[in-house]
Amino acid sequence: MQGSLKMSVAAKNIFLWLLSTILYSLVAWWLMGDQTLSVTATTTLLIAALCAPVTTGNTVFTIAGNAYSEGDLISLFSVYQNAKKNALAVIHVGCQNAGQDAWQGLGLTYQNVGKEAYQFIGVAYQNAGEYAGQVIGLAYQNAGMKAQHGIGFVVQYAKKYAENVICVAFWQQAGDKKRSFAVWSCIETEEDEGGKKQ
Repeated sequence: MQGSLKMSVAAKNIFLWLLSTILYSLVAWWLMGDQTLSVTATTTLLIAALCAPVTTGNTVFTIAGNAYSEGDLISLFSVYQNAKKNALAVIHVGCQNAGQDAWQGLGLTYQNVGKEAYQFIGVAYQNAGEYAGQVIGLAYQNAGMKAQHGIGFVVQYAKKYAENVICVAFWQQAGDKKRSFAVWSCIETEEDEGGKKQ
């Protein structure tokens, strides 16, 4: 064991479920003010049910919980997602870690993924092994291959290709090509598949 503590997937999810239930309940109690014991208990039970992770095969589903998955992780609302494969959240405020891809509808997020990071609307810091993309919002994109942004403001670093459509790129870089304050801009390195300049 050499001094390291390894938790099983179930233990990690039980810990995250308990932590989520406690923190969300504290916020709910604070927002509700003085309530009867039955209202407080009912609120806590409802929050516990919404935060509970449900595992099917290697996929974990949750409505408002935070979870870890050896496969895919899907949630309606979450603060923390950590998946060996893909992470998907409709509304996300927090951190998404995924071995492959991370998708998000609306949110404020830090996405750290092995392949592709996507956000539809929001504010994002995207660190992706291959591709980083945002449709509308404010983003910092660091992509292994390609970074794309639709509408808003962005800082882009990509190995091969960086593009913004209807937005201002405060800084845009693809390979050794770079520019600042780029509007409706696309830059691409002049390298072929073998990594040699054409």
